[in-house]
Amino acid sequence: MDLTKPNSLETSQSDQQTNNTKTFAETTENIQFPKKDQAIVFNSIEDVPQIEYIKAFSQLTSPNNITFAFRISNNRFCIYFANKNIVEQIISQQSHIIVINNTKITFRRLINPAKRTILSNV
Repeated sequence: MDLTKPNSLETSQSDQQTNNTKTFAETTENIQFPKKDQAIVFNSIEDVPQIEYIKAFSQLTSPNNITFAFRISNNRFCIYFANKNIVEQIISQQSHIIVINNTKITFRRLINPAKRTILSNV
């Protein structure tokens, strides 16, 4: 028996494993990161876990629509949704208030869609 040559079965298995392995660039090339118009931001309450905010918004829309959720600066919390239509539905359907631990929290879009016109030298 020759120990220098690998078994043909072992060779085919190792070839399959290398074919199934993707690099980081290949894995992330089809992922689209959410835009700022797909997000809602609100003030967070101290000592409230992040999952409570997600539960509150999952009552307003399907939990599958929530893609990212995290704390941001100035004691705020941001939730990104699958698309901006979901944000539009939540904003139009609700009174911009969620209740967590008997505390009312107002929320808004991360980016205000208002347009500004600046006149200069008039």
